[in-house]
Amino acid sequence: MGILSRASYVIRSKVNTLLNRAEDPTESLDYSYEQMRDELQEVKQGIADLNTQK
Repeated sequence: MGILSRASYVIRSKVNTLLNRAEDPTESLDYSYEQMRDELQEVKQGIADLNTQK
């Protein structure tokens, strides 16, 4: 790993750490929950589609 790529890796790591500290945990959980609900709805729709094809 070259010195520039190593420096880039370290800088990205530090920025990522700062951003993680700035995140609101409740907001992150709400967003994750919403995504999971959307995915569950898609799965249910897929199952319904399969059942109607039989």
